[in-house]
Amino acid sequence: MRLLLISGDAAFNMALDELLLNLAPKIGPTVRFYKFSPSAITIGYFQRVSETINLEEAGKLGIDFVRRATGGGAVYHDERGELTYSVVLPARESVLESFKRICNGVVLTLRRMGIQAEFSPINDVVVNKKKISGSAQTRRSGFLLQHGTIMYGTDLDVMERVLLPPKKLAQKGLSSIRERVTTAEIELGRKVSFDEVLSSAIEGFSEALGEKLEETNAEEIGLEAIREIEARYRSREWNWMR
Repeated sequence: MRLLLISGDAAFNMALDELLLNLAPKIGPTVRFYKFSPSAITIGYFQRVSETINLEEAGKLGIDFVRRATGGGAVYHDERGELTYSVVLPARESVLESFKRICNGVVLTLRRMGIQAEFSPINDVVVNKKKISGSAQTRRSGFLLQHGTIMYGTDLDVMERVLLPPKKLAQKGLSSIRERVTTAEIELGRKVSFDEVLSSAIEGFSEALGEKLEETNAEEIGLEAIREIEARYRSREWNWMR
């Protein structure tokens, strides 16, 4: 299975994930691992900006946001504390079955690092009942795109500053995001590097998907069409549609 290791800013990352979905009938399944540089916020396709982001705090910290093509909630992507994954596969399973299969890649990644993670339906991975990874999905032309996070060293103080507490926190009897989430560094009690998580992720996702991941480059895929998609993700019309 094709493996792509290309990172960029928020708009580029979302555009490349969408392009890989568009190209899937031609190039087949792809797994991509990347980071957000600089740090950014992504919000779900159906979310309202005013209900998800503390715009004043995000502005103070110089943290921008982009709307995803996938659903789900708002996510703070820490450049120095998160590995992001995306997987494009034929959509042969139900939504729940596909979430479970792909999120098992995250579970196996973390277990290789010594963290006893578990899949929590419908789209989370948890450690000791705290979220360490969330995922979102969309489907098109017989293929699915699922992308999500692996928080290894995310600055939870910044996360709490820039994200407005989701309603489901109160429903769970929690008062802050910090009560709901954790990171690999917190669980292991030591520093963790992007490269450590990446090497574990390549092995973990290979096992979960049942195929060896073979690294490829942008030239082999043909990314000429990305600029038009990227322009949409940079537009006010797209990001402020709700």
